[in-house]
Amino acid sequence: MTKIEEEIKQIINDVTEREYITKLQVSHEDDIWTLYLFLNRELVPLVISIQGDEKRFKQFVAEEMKHRRLHEVKY
Repeated sequence: MTKIEEEIKQIINDVTEREYITKLQVSHEDDIWTLYLFLNRELVPLVISIQGDEKRFKQFVAEEMKHRRLHEVKY
């Protein structure tokens, strides 16, 4: 896991107050940051993208985790 992926995982853990244990992937291309959360869907991940810098990307992920309330979803 890359440093940015570990940082994003920690952000998710902090916001949701739960440990994220499933695969995640971060890509950065042409100033666009994309987070793939595989949850329990290996073939169709949840995708969160934003154009900007790394700091804004991290803030956006935290906002999205709060907004989507993924920690309340049961599988």
